[in-house]
Amino acid sequence: MNIDIPDEQKIWRYMDLTKFIHLITHEYIYFHKVSEFQDKYEGNLTALDLEECHSSLSQMMLEQRDWFYVSCWHISDYESHAMWNVYGKNPDSLAIQTDFKTLKDCFSDIYDDEVELSKVKYIDYNGSKMLDDIFQKGSMRVHDVIDYKHISYDYERELRAKIWIGYMNKKDQYFAAKKDSNIGLYTKINIRKLIKRVYISPNASSMLASCVIKLMDQLKIEAEIHTSDL
Repeated sequence: MNIDIPDEQKIWRYMDLTKFIHLITHEYIYFHKVSEFQDKYEGNLTALDLEECHSSLSQMMLEQRDWFYVSCWHISDYESHAMWNVYGKNPDSLAIQTDFKTLKDCFSDIYDDEVELSKVKYIDYNGSKMLDDIFQKGSMRVHDVIDYKHISYDYERELRAKIWIGYMNKKDQYFAAKKDSNIGLYTKINIRKLIKRVYISPNASSMLASCVIKLMDQLKIEAEIHTSDL
C-alpha cells in the first residue's frame, strides 16, 4: 500500500442517522459493489482508451467491476458543505472523522492486506487516456481502473477502500456475515478505535446531539462530538 497521504491526515465518512446507528451498534463498515454504482463511468475506460484497445480488454474491465466492493471516504482537513449536501441530505445526518493511519490500522488489524486503500484520481473521460496513466505508474493490474472517476466528482476527494471478492470467499469468517443481495457487504471493524470525532449535520434537529451523546456513552465509545458550524 503506497499512497501519498500523511498518517495524520483527517478522513471523513458522511452518513444518515440510520447508517450511523448501524455502524456503532453492529460494528460493521459497508462496502458497495462497484458494478452497482449509478455512475456509468465507474470502472470503465475513457473514450480515447476504447478507441485504441481491443474489445476483449474493454469487456474484461467491465466484468471486473463485479469482483470488487468499495467503501468510500473523504480526504479533508475540514468539513465539506458539498459532502453534507450530497451524503447528508437527511437533516439528521452525521459525519465520523478518523485519520489515515487509524483507518489503515483498523483494516489491517483484522484483514491483513486484504483491504487495499487507494486515492481516487479524477479525469476527463472524453479527453484523457486512463491506461497510459496506469502504465506510467508501473501498474499492470486490470482493477486499477476502479481508482478513477469522472472529473465532475472531484469535490469528493475520495479515499477508497477496496475488497476483491476472492479474498472474501477465502476468508468469509472475517468478512461480513451479511451480504446485501449481492449489492454490498459488511465488514467487521473496531469502531472504538476508528472513530475520533463525530460531527452533527448543520441541518440536524437540536435533539440529535444529545441522543448521539447518550447512545455513544451507552456503547462506551469515547469520541469527541461536535455540532457543525457551517
